[in-house]
Amino acid sequence: MPPSSPNNSIADVISLYQNNLFGIRAGMVVMLLGVSFTLPFVSLISSHMHRIEGANPILAPTQLIAGTVALLALFIPPIIWSIAAFRLDRDPQITMMLHDAGWIFLVFPAAPAIVQNLSIGLAILSDRGSPPIFPRWVGFLNFWAAFLFIPSGLITYFKTGAFAWNGILAFWVPFGAFSIWLMILFLFMYKSIIAMPDDPPIRDFQIKK
Repeated sequence: MPPSSPNNSIADVISLYQNNLFGIRAGMVVMLLGVSFTLPFVSLISSHMHRIEGANPILAPTQLIAGTVALLALFIPPIIWSIAAFRLDRDPQITMMLHDAGWIFLVFPAAPAIVQNLSIGLAILSDRGSPPIFPRWVGFLNFWAAFLFIPSGLITYFKTGAFAWNGILAFWVPFGAFSIWLMILFLFMYKSIIAMPDDPPIRDFQIKK
């Protein structure tokens, strides 16, 4: 961070890896660990949505699938960049291709995240419970985040400017929207869990003779 420019030359990309080899490798390990711990978060969102939808949920499993697919976009780039950093004595063109692939995998696949946010937003707005699990404005927050993710799907056309993978609209705005969405959703899910009634005690069942 900040993202390198997609307009960089091969020499610039090779120099980036040569001068930051340890940091890149360590960063990829940390990124993989961090992304792994978001899996329970996606699962917990679906659990809350299931409470809203009841016995025949549609949006909850949609969110779970879309959120899992979206997380693949965070799992794959550190692996690709680790491959790029593994052998710097290879053909520079290959390293350049891996570098590009990592950034495109990270930024480009906005569609699953959009489906995820739309599912969450629709579920929140359909909640007729009293009190609702999430405030209605959190549902609209999800629609807002989904809208702001759209420019990420345009990076395939641009190497410079706001719609490049390091641009304000394709990277920084979606990154900011995701960060705000993550913190707010985490906060309200935590509040919802705290407000849940205690589970009934486990009964001891005896086998009747």
